[in-house]
Order: sequence, then C-alpha cells, then structure tokens
Amino acid sequence: MTKGIGSDEFVLFLLSLRFKVPDNSIIIVHNEPIHQGQQFEEVKELLKSSKRIRLEFLPPYSPFLNPIELSFHSIKSYVRSKEPKLRAELVREIQNGINESITAEKSRNCFLHCQKFYRSCLEMQPITGALLSEP
Repeated sequence: MTKGIGSDEFVLFLLSLRFKVPDNSIIIVHNEPIHQGQQFEEVKELLKSSKRIRLEFLPPYSPFLNPIELSFHSIKSYVRSKEPKLRAELVREIQNGINESITAEKSRNCFLHCQKFYRSCLEMQPITGALLSEP
C-alpha cells in the first residue's frame, strides 16, 4: 500500500491553486497533521497576504460540517454491506461505493446537509441529532 499525502504535498497543492482560483477564495480544512507545520503556516500566510486564498479550519470533532465526511460515511456503509473478504473484493467495492455515492445530486445534498448546522455553530448552540446520516 502507498502512503497518503503529507504536509509537503498539501503545501504544493495549495501553491498550485494560487493563480487558478478567484481572489479572496476560502478553503476550509480540518485539523489533520498535514494541515500543520512550519512550511504550511508560511504558505498559509503567503496566500492570505496576497488576498488570493484564505484558509479556515473546522472546529475539532465536527465531521458533520464537512461534506466529504458524509461521502466517506456513505462509501463505508456501502462497502460494509457487501462484506468483502479479499483485498481485490475490497478494492472493487470501494470503487463501486464511490461510483454510487459520489454523484452530483448526492454531493449537493451533502453540502445542503452540512449547511443546516452552520447557523447553530456560529451562534454557539449545541448540535444534536443524526449528524452523519444520509443527507
């Protein structure tokens, strides 16, 4: 198996976006180790000072505010329901889960589901209910 991306790759990705996105774009990231470190902080400040990209962090333990987490949840549920036994079956079912779970309509619904919680978060109200249910 290959290793996931690290902080260095994420920094290069951010730099590659610098002139491809509109001014004052906002990228929301969560609190993963790849979103930390000296080099990351320097690039974050460079992007902010250039008024190109501002990075905002989700609060800790808030996957319900991150649409991709809902997609991951759907993919995992799909794969578990198939009960793959072999690695090849697992890989195939992950791909099938992605194909079924990541549609334009489902992606839109994930964003809309997350938006339901934004006002409560901004007003510092408790969040309850089915946070990672199917949107």
